[in-house]
Amino acid sequence: MSRELRAQDAQCSIAQAAAVIGDWWSLLIVREVARGHRRFEDLLGELGISRKILTDRLKHLVEHGVLTRDPYQTRPVRHEYVLTDTGWALAPLLITMQDWADRWLLGAGALTALPESHNSETTRVHALLGTRIPAPLSLPATRPRPTARPLLPPDPEGPPTPQRTPHPHPNRTQPGERGPSHPHETHPPQRPSDHHLDQTDPAERSDQFDQPHPSLHSPSARLDLGETVLPASTPAPAIAGGPTPAPAPEPTSVLPSSPASTAQPLPRPETTVPPDSAPQVGTATVEQVGTATVAQIDTAAVAPVRTATVAQVGSEVVGVTDTGWSDVVADAGATVLFVYPAAGSPGALPPRWDDIPGAMGCTLENRLFRDRLPEFAAEGIAVHGVSTQRPDEQAAFAEAEGIAFPLLSDMDLRLAAALRLPTFRAGQAMRLKRLILVVDRLRVVRHVIFPVLDIPTAIGQSLTAARAITRGRPHTY
Repeated sequence: MSRELRAQDAQCSIAQAAAVIGDWWSLLIVREVARGHRRFEDLLGELGISRKILTDRLKHLVEHGVLTRDPYQTRPVRHEYVLTDTGWALAPLLITMQDWADRWLLGAGALTALPESHNSETTRVHALLGTRIPAPLSLPATRPRPTARPLLPPDPEGPPTPQRTPHPHPNRTQPGERGPSHPHETHPPQRPSDHHLDQTDPAERSDQFDQPHPSLHSPSARLDLGETVLPASTPAPAIAGGPTPAPAPEPTSVLPSSPASTAQPLPRPETTVPPDSAPQVGTATVEQVGTATVAQIDTAAVAPVRTATVAQVGSEVVGVTDTGWSDVVADAGATVLFVYPAAGSPGALPPRWDDIPGAMGCTLENRLFRDRLPEFAAEGIAVHGVSTQRPDEQAAFAEAEGIAFPLLSDMDLRLAAALRLPTFRAGQAMRLKRLILVVDRLRVVRHVIFPVLDIPTAIGQSLTAARAITRGRPHTY
């Protein structure tokens, strides 16, 4: 709760901020809402907090504009807690605190883009297995346009006709829900169920919230029913009343172990941006960690966003012109989300970049994904690259390198806060450590690769995992 400010602190911004979010529980509530746990009962379970303290802290954060209450049900009216712009502005603070603790409290204080020896970063990343990426979660992204470079070899019988499918109803992720668990994973001990307690948010019973929330009928709450051009090989979304789709594969979490077979890239003109360096290869001992539990899914409207989609149109592939906004999870059978520190020419990278273990190889990684994009596109798999570089830096890099998939900018660290991604600081900016997530259409993380020590092998493994999802069959390593 906020404290009474002393007279000498009235003009101190640090004291003013501490009065709002300096409390232990207030900061952890912001952390959990950023992760997608937005409802009262979910916060109650995640934090292990008393109902009275949670009610007081939520009221305090709403009063100070950090959170707002949005309706997710009308009869009776029920609300969930959502971060405002003021609240999302705390994402860099959360990641800075996490990075500081990883390096200075849990680690040895070394600057590295690889996991720290204490392994808490690896534990956090692999715990994403079976969880859902919060929705909506959109970031600035490079926007593609048609170019003359072929994506797939021309069909001797002529180019295929692009399929036009209606945009499916997006699925609102139930905060805190997890997808089907891996068959070899064990479920965590369950907390005793307090069925005799009323789990309803006390604020729902307050007279001040009896009126329907105006945003329930706002334009942002309506579905975007536009159409999207998808690759001809992309499976159409399930339609109510239609045939039941094949079951999703079980989630897996792996460490690259063997070199991938060498693939011949498509011929392309010489590029103007040299690679930052070869990938850093080292050794690490990683165990699959984390658990997953089964949960039901309900649906709700998600505000429409501008999507930068990679699509095959005849024998052409998209290019890049400017930046828009894109959801981190594409409207595709599966999305490969590869996260990297920074890509570009050596002159554009921070000083002594090559001295940071694990930092090099980002340009190479983008080029390898670019050259294998036909294989991903043929299976209806979207590829998204994510770094904390500015959108204009990403657009210039994508244009010079012919990167045909969206590059998303997490410069405000919203994705990093939502997934608690590991970071390191270099060049006066927070950088994301290299990892790969394979996500299905329902936003469930089905495959995790961290750390990425062999980039070509990791890309091959991500393709295999994503292909298993789109074909509806499990895969093993």
